[in-house]
This record gives sequence, structure tokens and C-alpha cells, in this order.
Amino acid sequence: LEDHPDPTDVEAIHAELDEAGLLKGGGDHHKKRTRRPSTPQELVSPSGIKVLRGRNNQHNDLLSGRHLKTGDLWFHACHCPGAHVVLKASAQGLAVTTADINFAAAIAAGYSKAQDDAKVEVMMATADNVTRPKGARSGLVTVKKYQTLMVAPLRPEQVT
Repeated sequence: LEDHPDPTDVEAIHAELDEAGLLKGGGDHHKKRTRRPSTPQELVSPSGIKVLRGRNNQHNDLLSGRHLKTGDLWFHACHCPGAHVVLKASAQGLAVTTADINFAAAIAAGYSKAQDDAKVEVMMATADNVTRPKGARSGLVTVKKYQTLMVAPLRPEQVT
């Protein structure tokens, strides 16, 4: 919850926990819903390419499913829970640079359980190598083929 100060993100997390049956009673605590739905965070890479970061399991599901198109790159910290990050290379027709890849990987590392480590191993895969198994819980994917990168975690709100 420390990572999600926006009320819409807290609403989404509450709804997910409630649907999973992990909350006891008090189901009407969040009857009053916020006016705008929670959406993945949008960032811009050094070359101006859109980068999307999931804020919860539903966002991760959305990013790894509907938003992930041929030509996009998908990132996730290896062997630990974290955000799915998509570098939307397909949408803008710009050439992806090493700086763009390192930026997206650093975002994935910064929003993972390993965010306090000096270096984090991050998986990078093309869109056609990322699939969601049928019936799997929200945010769970399988990755057929990927490369790994070692990057320092980055959280844009901490950059001055």
C-alpha cells in the first residue's frame, strides 16, 4: 500500500482482495467508489517511447494481455513479485535504444520486491513470448523465451 498512494489504486487492491475472499466482513467499507478507474502508470523513455507500468494484478493482466502488441517489449523482475512493464515500441515507430531498454528494466526493478537491492535481474521478452495460462490468477503469465538484464532499480518519483 505504500507504493499506491492514489485512492483509485487502493480501491482496486481492495476489490482484488475481496474477490479472492481474503477480507473478512466489512464488505461495505468501499461501497462509495471513486469517480475514475485506476489505470497503469504511463512514463516516457529517454527516446520518447511510452512505457506502461502495472500498479496491481489487474493492471499486470491488462498490460500482458490487451496492451502487449507485436513489437512491444515486456519486462519483469526475475524470481520475485513485481510490476509488469511494457515498452510500447510498436505504437510510435521509433527505434528502441539501449537507454530505452535499460529505463524500462530499471522501472520493473524499482517496482519489485527487490527494489532495495543495488542491482536486480530483470527479464525482457518480446510480445509473442508472453502468454497468460487459461484459468490462471490475475497477473500470472508464462514466458517462453527471454533475456535478462542487470539494472539498478529506478522509481521516477525519487528522481530529483
